[in-house]
Amino acid sequence: MGAATSLPLGIGAPEEITEDPEFDQTTPGYWRIRTLTWEHARLPDPLQVAGRRRGGDYLWVTTPTMKILTELYGLTPEISKAYV
Repeated sequence: MGAATSLPLGIGAPEEITEDPEFDQTTPGYWRIRTLTWEHARLPDPLQVAGRRRGGDYLWVTTPTMKILTELYGLTPEISKAYV
């Protein structure tokens, strides 16, 4: 119970943002980003699922994954759409 009290949750229905979505690390949500090329062979790819990377031009990621990409790896993924 104690761990769940600090979990940020959205209130109400999610808002769809299609025009110039800006990433806000304090807002829980899903972000549709353009697939990135991973060039760090010694670091784990945060966009892999079960050891494989999904194909396609775009990928849906959550706010914690976006935080890893921006803060830990210093990347700025191109966001095309968001549900926050």
